[in-house]
Amino acid sequence: MPDYIVSGEQLTAIANAIREKTGNTESLTFPGGFTEGISEIGTGGSVDALIDGSMTEINSNATVVKDNAFYNHSTITSANFPKAKSIGQYAFFGCTALTSVNFPLATDLDTGTFYGCSNLRSVSLPVYAKRLPSYFCRDCNKLSSVNLPLALDVSAYSFYNCSNLVKVCFPKASQIVQHGFYRCSKLTIADFPTVDISVDSRAFYECSALSSLILRSSNMPSLANIDAFSRTKIASGTGYIYVPAALVDTYKAAT
Repeated sequence: MPDYIVSGEQLTAIANAIREKTGNTESLTFPGGFTEGISEIGTGGSVDALIDGSMTEINSNATVVKDNAFYNHSTITSANFPKAKSIGQYAFFGCTALTSVNFPLATDLDTGTFYGCSNLRSVSLPVYAKRLPSYFCRDCNKLSSVNLPLALDVSAYSFYNCSNLVKVCFPKASQIVQHGFYRCSKLTIADFPTVDISVDSRAFYECSALSSLILRSSNMPSLANIDAFSRTKIASGTGYIYVPAALVDTYKAAT
């Protein structure tokens, strides 16, 4: 004889089980929430593939990717999380085969999100509106495209050693933190329309191709140390920092 749901406690237990399996922290309502939640639970085969390292693609409706979720899974080539809003620290650390990611709703990122993803080509987080975490894409040396239109700040080592980046634009960033673009050796143009707080130590250190830094803000940021541009074309006198015409003399006079 089949079992039947006869109490609110049983419904709650089912909802909690679904949340635990999927990482969903939101309330589940009957019937839509249960139906969607059940569809998000992976099969035994997919769990086995994750455990034994043979998984190559991840497609999930989970809203949370927890800390170290795919740490050092070297076979994963793509990660698609259309509903994820939170990505834990080092969630994809060392995923050396990862080439593409999709997190269109992510608003909460933690340290080292894609650290060491050496084959990652592009990162797009269209709704992200916070400070990029430290080590965000450190050593992603195939990364060539970055779309973070709402990111407010670039943190320490965010793009350290991303040696394939050619051009970056952060239209909302107010600060460039130390080592943010350290050793981005192909970076030629960096455009920061709203940076008005600071350009910190070694922000562009060893960006040997950097010839144009564009600072469009009507307020001049502070420069923590001239080593921000060490070993760049700007430091050698063959590159330029472009600023609003009204601030040219102010920049020239600044120490």
